[in-house]
Amino acid sequence: MVQNQEQPVGKITFSILIALSLSHCLNDLLQSVVSAAYPLFKDDLGLSFAQIGLITLVYQLSASVFQPITGIILIFEMTGSLSQMLSLSVVSIVAYVVASLMKSEPIYESLLGRLLKNRGEEQVKTTGQKILSEHVIMHGSLLVHKAVAQIDWPKHCLLVAIKRGEKEIIPKGGTILSASDVIVTINDERDFSYVHEKMEALCAEQIQE
Repeated sequence: MVQNQEQPVGKITFSILIALSLSHCLNDLLQSVVSAAYPLFKDDLGLSFAQIGLITLVYQLSASVFQPITGIILIFEMTGSLSQMLSLSVVSIVAYVVASLMKSEPIYESLLGRLLKNRGEEQVKTTGQKILSEHVIMHGSLLVHKAVAQIDWPKHCLLVAIKRGEKEIIPKGGTILSASDVIVTINDERDFSYVHEKMEALCAEQIQE
C-alpha cells in the first residue's frame, strides 16, 4: 500500500509569509522616503511639480493595489481557504460605513492631537483643501534683495518655490529675492483671503512719497 507523502506545508507557508512581510515593509519604507525626498528630486533632477505629482500617483496606486492583494494572499496562506473573504468584505464595508456616519476622526490625527495636548500646544484645524498661489514681486517691493529668512511671512503660509525666468528654485533661508520673481505659496482654503491679501501687499511696489 502506497501512502501519499504530504509536502512540508509549514516550511513553504512561512517562507511565503516572510517574503510578503519584507515586501510590505519595503513598500512602506519607499512611500515614506519618496515623500521626504521630493525637494532633492526637484533640485537634482530638475523635475516639475507635474512630474512629482505623477510620481506620487504611481506609488499611491501601487500601494492601493498591493495592500489588498497582500492581505488576500496572507489570509489564504494562513487558513488554506478563501471561504472567509465574503464575511471579511462585509465586515470591512460595515466598519467603513459606521465610521463615516459617526464622522470619527482619523487615528493619526487623533494621536497627533493627543501628543500636542500633552505638550501644551494647540492643534491647528484645517479643512484639508490646499490652494497654490503665485505672486509676482514688483520692482520697488520690500522683498527685493531680501533673504527669505528676513521676511515676516503671513501665518499659515508655506513657500513652495520661486520661479525666476525658466528656473524653479526651492526657497531656503538664505535665498535672495529679486524683482520679477514669482513666489509660489500653498495655504489652507480657509486662510486663502488673508494670505493672498498679505502676499499682495508684500509683493506690491512701494510708492515713494
